Amino acid sequence: MSDTKVSKLYGKTLIDGKKGLKNIIQVNKREGYKFEKKELGAALDDMNQAGAFNDVELDDAVLATLLGMGGE
Repeated sequence: MSDTKVSKLYGKTLIDGKKGLKNIIQVNKREGYKFEKKELGAALDDMNQAGAFNDVELDDAVLATLLGMGGE
C-alpha cells in the first residue's frame, strides 16, 4: 500500500475513529488481512505511543476538518 494511501487512512481515523478503523479493516480485507476492531485499535494505540504517527502527512481537507474549518 502506498504511503499516500496509508496517510489518508490514518487521517480518516483522526477525524472519526470508528469510521477510520472500519476503512482500514476494509482495505486490509481486500489485501488478504483480517483484523477485529479491538485488535486494530490496540495496535494503532501501541504504534501511536511509539511515535509512529508523528510525521504523518495530512492533506488540506483533513487539516481543515481537524481544525474545525471543514465547512467554512
